[in-house]
Amino acid sequence: MQKREWKKSLGLSVIALIFGLVCFAGNAAAEKPFAGQSITVTCWTSGFAEKLEPVIADFEKRTGATVQILPAWGGFFAKIKVSPKDQPPWDVIMCDPMEYSVLRNAEFLLPVREKNIPNIEKIFPAVRDMSYMDGYGVIVGGEGTIPMYQPEVMDFTPTSWKDFLRPELKDEVTYSKSYWVETLYQAAFMMDDEPGAKEIYTDLDGVYKKAAELARQSKVAYSSGDQIRSMIKEGELAMGPYYSATVASGKKDGLYDGFLPVEGFTGYVAILGVVRGTQHRDLAEAWINEFLTKEAQIAEVESGGGCPVVELDKPDWIFEEGFQELMLTTNEAWANLFIPDYPYFREDWEKLESRYKKEVVSQTGRN
Repeated sequence: MQKREWKKSLGLSVIALIFGLVCFAGNAAAEKPFAGQSITVTCWTSGFAEKLEPVIADFEKRTGATVQILPAWGGFFAKIKVSPKDQPPWDVIMCDPMEYSVLRNAEFLLPVREKNIPNIEKIFPAVRDMSYMDGYGVIVGGEGTIPMYQPEVMDFTPTSWKDFLRPELKDEVTYSKSYWVETLYQAAFMMDDEPGAKEIYTDLDGVYKKAAELARQSKVAYSSGDQIRSMIKEGELAMGPYYSATVASGKKDGLYDGFLPVEGFTGYVAILGVVRGTQHRDLAEAWINEFLTKEAQIAEVESGGGCPVVELDKPDWIFEEGFQELMLTTNEAWANLFIPDYPYFREDWEKLESRYKKEVVSQTGRN
């Protein structure tokens, strides 16, 4: 009898143990819903990726996933095009409006399912209302392109795009050699004949002429961020257009200054999109959701990779007078950001870009 009871007791113990293990495994799976899954994502720079490392580590710990992050600024279209449809080079990419419009038209991005990205509700309304929040991408950052200047070599405080054309700044300013669409908008702001740079649509010939005037006024057409930052930091140039988050960071360190022009300013947004063919769509959307947490947004700010699209309470310096407007920390500030109409230019892109090189860049530094 005792032997029979012992067997019965042992059997019940084994059943209880198995049940406990099943429950434990179930709870573990629920706690780590993406265990064993891996995605490859991108961000602008290696510095940005480094700042995101603690965010990624916490995300991996909570979800069981592995996230490989690669610095990449562009070139997505060509690589996705030649890759097998079910083996994209990345699962989630960060792109600017220009490349996003190309990828969107090529149907290389999947629709985002907002039920998997609840943090979208935290994005400033002005950002959610932007045309690039069209159901295939989520804006997670961005910044204005504004004049960056060196106060030590200027005898006045600039306030306008027109200040680039002041006679005393001949051979002391610069403009972008590559980002020609933004240069055209800046030229339209210099014309200031119509609100919102509408000269782009009503007088494009006049805009090219004004851009050529800017080129003749300039010492060089800069081709990299390192070039313009170095030349303005050292006082080799007085002023040039660059990204507002970088300007604000440099201002904090006493390297240079910047301002929001009275006519308005263009800029870009950082858009995360899920690439067609990903094998882990749910995980990809979970990563986008993670990017909208305060921790990830702070990493974006601290890396110089852009301005936050959700309300933050730190880092404290971005809310100080002189920095807050440059960092687009409020819904009202984001509402003033003017994104170029890239689809409009895409209709005749090669012709307009060639015209920019011939009519504008060729005039750099000429009298």
